[in-house]
Amino acid sequence: MRALSIRAVGWLVLVLLVSGCSKEKNKIALKAQAQSTSVSENVIKAKLGVSRSLSPDFMCYNVNSTQVANWSDPNFTTAVNDLQPAVLRIPGGDVGNYWNWQRGGLIENTNSLPTGLPFFLRFKARQYTASKLADFKAGLDGTNTEPIFVLNMLTSSLESQLQMLEAAADLGIEIKYVELGNEFYFNIPNYKTKFPNPRTYGLAAKTWTEAVKRKFPDAQVSVVGIVPTPDKPARLQNWNKVMRGTGLKTADAITLHIYNDHGLDSQPDQTNSYPDFTNEEAAIILGEPFRNWQNLLNDSNYQAIPNNKQIWITEYNLFEDIFQNGNEQPMPRVAGSWAHGLSNLATSLLFLEESRIESICNHSLTESSIFGAILNTSDSFVNPADENMQATPMSLSATGSALSLLGQATQEMTTATSIEMISETQLNGKDGFDYPAIYGWQFSNDMEKTAVVINLSNQDKTIDVSALFDSPSYQQLSGSPRALVNNSTVLTKTSDEATNPTNLIPLTAYSVTQISQ
Repeated sequence: MRALSIRAVGWLVLVLLVSGCSKEKNKIALKAQAQSTSVSENVIKAKLGVSRSLSPDFMCYNVNSTQVANWSDPNFTTAVNDLQPAVLRIPGGDVGNYWNWQRGGLIENTNSLPTGLPFFLRFKARQYTASKLADFKAGLDGTNTEPIFVLNMLTSSLESQLQMLEAAADLGIEIKYVELGNEFYFNIPNYKTKFPNPRTYGLAAKTWTEAVKRKFPDAQVSVVGIVPTPDKPARLQNWNKVMRGTGLKTADAITLHIYNDHGLDSQPDQTNSYPDFTNEEAAIILGEPFRNWQNLLNDSNYQAIPNNKQIWITEYNLFEDIFQNGNEQPMPRVAGSWAHGLSNLATSLLFLEESRIESICNHSLTESSIFGAILNTSDSFVNPADENMQATPMSLSATGSALSLLGQATQEMTTATSIEMISETQLNGKDGFDYPAIYGWQFSNDMEKTAVVINLSNQDKTIDVSALFDSPSYQQLSGSPRALVNNSTVLTKTSDEATNPTNLIPLTAYSVTQISQ
């Protein structure tokens, strides 16, 4: 009996052990199943959507040439090459209306101008002479870019501007893109004296276009266009409709400049810290590109653009009124933050939804953190809460950092295809406007393909790119939306390969990810 009892106890222990192991295995299995379910619920599956052709010259930057100290400076060319643009708009926007190409700087005689030079060009910029055609040539060669030439229709003549194009061609600069002036629709006395109404500009643009094409038959020419808001003067309201019957009859494209603000309604309070928005308000800022894009598509002046004409976005950025009570005291709230960079990138990607948009020039290539993609000097970061904040000269700003991945992704690509996110959540922006938390595009040619995907939410996500790529790699930039990007170490940089065999890529909160096959 005793032996039997011992044997029975042994069997009982064995049964209990087996039972315990089974329960533990079940627990592990259930835990794994729960984790798998949790992961699958957070994975966003991506598929390809609508395709459009992509110009090899899609990525561009507007250059205020008076901000470029030396076009041959290796630090400058390195910074531009980090952005990887295809085109540079020279000599720039307002600068172009007052440019003397022989001098390589602004006109010296301003007696014919009712209000003289624009305020920001009245001081140090007047002494600038470092952007002669030979300087442009050196910069274009060093950055492997082509120019959009903005012709001076305000303070120069058609004969002189044709001579400029011929001199540029003699230097080996291709005359491929020509833009007829800058923002003549504004009620500025200088502009109204030269072009009293839209029709006078439109007829002049028609004459200039015909003259340029006689000299350079392959050149594409764009006339000034506009996207006004309802409260703007009558001079602006019918501008594009007038262009349809005048300048656009012979031109290839119409130019639009798009500046939208941050959308914040709260009162600014910069006494304690900068940037002047909360993490919760980041959702408002990052939703504005989507809300304003829908407003643009519904704008009557935008709809007046003929379907057979190209659209060049030769200036765009987040715009803030940096003047308080008429004083020249910078009072931005968002500029220079990572939210600023993500906002500009979202705007850039949204432009791909319009197949007529052939080129986008972010404003601007190099200056302060208010607009610059490259921070050109140590004092170029504007921080109202810390006027001593320094920037690393020739480093990429928040905008430059974000757009650099788009520049890389679009290099030599010929097709852009929207990426549709299956069952992805929406974020809530200004006035209850919903916009996607994850948004992206794929770019391809006959040999390769890439993609850019942004995560605008405060949550880490994972994307399944099996329908887009096979075993891709990726690089990613991420940071707090309130991070001030004054040097290359502020943002978190990640490079890795997708998780195989599932092709999963992590999308960190507030990130841009460039994916490559």
